[in-house]
Amino acid sequence: MDAKWLIVVLLVGFAAGVWYEKGQQFGVQSSPVPVTGAAIGLPSDFKAKLNVFVKIPNDALIAKIDDINKVRAQQPQFYENAKNGDYMIAFGDTVVIYDYQNNKIMDKFKVVT
Repeated sequence: MDAKWLIVVLLVGFAAGVWYEKGQQFGVQSSPVPVTGAAIGLPSDFKAKLNVFVKIPNDALIAKIDDINKVRAQQPQFYENAKNGDYMIAFGDTVVIYDYQNNKIMDKFKVVT
């Protein structure tokens, strides 16, 4: 379990520092903008559906997984339940993997610092 927390901590740092610039290179589309979805084409009901499970702030970092093989190669444990089309949402001390198509939380982690 300790290794999984380390991965989550590294992932959140990675998301904040690199995703916006290099998202396509790592198999994700990313957006550090509010959860309106304009930058990565989020469905109009994305936030409403997700908020049933977890309340997300407007400044959450969101990445859509476009190439699961690329991201899984970098973080196999973190993305073990994810698939192409899922979203990774990072905010505060929380990281969520969300399957929009099936309206299901695939994983949720608290970052311990």
